[in-house]
Amino acid sequence: MADQIGGVAMEEPNEVKMLWRFIKTRVSQAEYQNFLVVLQKLGTNGARFLRKVIREVIGEGPDLLPNELQAFRDATFQVGAIGRNLNQLVRAFHWGESAWHQTLGPLTHLQ
Repeated sequence: MADQIGGVAMEEPNEVKMLWRFIKTRVSQAEYQNFLVVLQKLGTNGARFLRKVIREVIGEGPDLLPNELQAFRDATFQVGAIGRNLNQLVRAFHWGESAWHQTLGPLTHLQ
């Protein structure tokens, strides 16, 4: 199921991850309160945050938090909007809409 590399089990690409170990630590009351504030600002919980840190430290790749995912979604939407605008320009140019030909007239010799 999983290969061993350097004594560490490496997952196969399609293998479903099973979370089976708990990691506990002790902190002071002040540290815990500050940690809760950080979690609230990040919009996540302690387990998700610690998994993110561990995965990034061991080189397993990014594990995006909700606020990071939103930035990614926004960027994806913007790239899609650019693609839609480009498609509209090309479609208008090929259909010979006069307003576009007046604007893009000097480019018609490139066909």
